[in-house]
Amino acid sequence: MIKAIIFDFGNVIYKLDRYSFLKEISKLTGVSKLELISLFYESSDIMKLYQSGHINSDQFLDKILAKYNINISRDELIDLYASDFLIPIEKNLDLVED
Repeated sequence: MIKAIIFDFGNVIYKLDRYSFLKEISKLTGVSKLELISLFYESSDIMKLYQSGHINSDQFLDKILAKYNINISRDELIDLYASDFLIPIEKNLDLVED
């Protein structure tokens, strides 16, 4: 008997637009999107650590707010990060429901 089915979330259930998060932070901070891409993905392993489960959400938020001196609240940062997952992939959602 099947007890559970596990699905990947990003780009499987919801479309992941990882740059919308950085675009919004850029608007709030005045730091260019290209510089933020470098900070988050090229010159730091913070995203890899978070996405692989090596740091939890609180540690991720603390590191971002401290290291990059982004002057927004934790709640704003959470909302921005979650905004990357706003576009559902309908055919896959239908499969999950079935």
